[in-house]
Amino acid sequence: NQPVSVEQYPGREQVHLILGFRTCSSYDPEMPTLDIIQTILGGGRASTLSKKLRYEKGLVYSVDAFSTGLTDTGSWVVKTSTNKNKVQEVLNVVTEEFARVRAGDLAQEELRFAKEKIIKSKRMQMQTSASWVDFHSYRELVTPEMNWTLVDYIAEISKASLDDLKMVGEKYFVPGRWFLALCGDLSEREVKVDF
Repeated sequence: NQPVSVEQYPGREQVHLILGFRTCSSYDPEMPTLDIIQTILGGGRASTLSKKLRYEKGLVYSVDAFSTGLTDTGSWVVKTSTNKNKVQEVLNVVTEEFARVRAGDLAQEELRFAKEKIIKSKRMQMQTSASWVDFHSYRELVTPEMNWTLVDYIAEISKASLDDLKMVGEKYFVPGRWFLALCGDLSEREVKVDF
């Protein structure tokens, strides 16, 4: 219920942080769109946050984004670590990317790249019968009436548009919905995020 949570570790130069927000359940039609945004912003070395935070500014070693859906809720988070003197700069870059999603400023090339990456990754991940069972079992056990498969997921990814990304961005990537957790040698008053 509190937007900022800090676990202090005095004497440590490195600060670990997670910034994110609540989203929808894994059954919601918006989940594939959130997955696409996750891939664009924090899905590996080609993601925008990796480019900006690591390669351009040298602020972090790695940064990841995660989109998770459960039966009745979900979350979308950015996770990284940095020097305690660079925390605010990292948060500024992340929230600028959130603003870009919200404003509908993602590029067609970013969307195309994310779609291809997700679809190709699924092909690689689905090489065993266990991986097929893992993908379908949770939904099948909880909501078998939905009859939603990997084919449906890939179709949703394939048809997503920039308008879909903007609509989801306007709903979730807004100040007032964000939560920040930090571990390191700093206090809440040393961090400013537009909550």
